[in-house]
Amino acid sequence: MSVAVSISSPDFFRISLPCVTSVPSRRTTSGTGIDVSRAAELLFAPGFSTAETTSDISGRGVGMDAVRTTIRELGGDVTLASEPGCGTTAQIRLPLTLAIMNALLVEIEHRPFAVPIDRIERTVKLADHPVRSVAGARMLVLDDGVLPIVDAGALLGASSGEERGHGVIVHGSDRRFVLATGHLIGQRELVTRPLPSHVSEGAPLTGGAVLASGEIALIVDCDALAPTGALLASTTTAPVPA
Repeated sequence: MSVAVSISSPDFFRISLPCVTSVPSRRTTSGTGIDVSRAAELLFAPGFSTAETTSDISGRGVGMDAVRTTIRELGGDVTLASEPGCGTTAQIRLPLTLAIMNALLVEIEHRPFAVPIDRIERTVKLADHPVRSVAGARMLVLDDGVLPIVDAGALLGASSGEERGHGVIVHGSDRRFVLATGHLIGQRELVTRPLPSHVSEGAPLTGGAVLASGEIALIVDCDALAPTGALLASTTTAPVPA
């Protein structure tokens, strides 16, 4: 299922075509001898511009191309229809399964992961606080209490001994804990999608998102990562999908 958003204008789009040879010329209902639907597709071509002059910020033919590329990355599409006397309509179609969330991007073993912002209390540098061992489990001593440290890399099946310099204090289902990570990338607004069942099965993940760089950031499940007696004693779980 998908949702479509239409944006209409009373104006008929006009493209000057004296130098265009790739548009098939055949009689259409517009009476112009130009296939209007094919001409409209030119607006999405990389580098195509209707501007007579260019500047540093406009007229370089990247607007509609960038719009379509981004929408298709989300699993949708954008189309343009125009008819003389009726106007022009741009239609954007997106899957209903998309959701937007605020998350903190962290780097674990040189791979990006996302932690939901609404689960985060604050971040700390692990070197700034004492670390104690209690019953074989590492605990971070803070001014407001002692919290268990969960090695994100080990639990996500991506541990290679990389030093964890930062900690993200998060709320699990019924407790607070410190998620030890390599680097903090920053806060992002992500368009998330669910993972296929055969990919997410057994892994503490709730979904994924495509970053601007093209990388896939997997979203961690804070409830599944919350330490229990077993997890504090052993940090071996199903590996994260590559």
